[in-house]
Amino acid sequence: SCPPPPPPPSASALSAPQLPAAATEASPSGRGADDVIVQYLVVRKDLTKKPLKWSWGSVISNACHASVSAITSGLADEDSVVADYVSPENKTQMHKVTLAVPGEEELVKTSKALDEAKISHCLW
Repeated sequence: SCPPPPPPPSASALSAPQLPAAATEASPSGRGADDVIVQYLVVRKDLTKKPLKWSWGSVISNACHASVSAITSGLADEDSVVADYVSPENKTQMHKVTLAVPGEEELVKTSKALDEAKISHCLW
């Protein structure tokens, strides 16, 4: 369960993306040894434009907040995929993909779609 985000939301991070249905050499999460866990960050493109004019540093900082929030929420919920993602043996293999949406409306729609698909995420 994610803490309430500061308004307006600036980023969304997935804490536990869907994994392949079949896994070999299962880890505690049921992942196979060759399965890669990817955390997706979705940021608003409008934040750096008028009238908001956020600096890139602010946008990146908020994406980092969303990422950490998603991970800590996943750990608090005892999500085994998140635990695998941050495990000592995987700490040098963390994969992230950053995507962009035009603005707040699209970010909220993305969050709702993730909710409907039961994909853990944090809207920041």
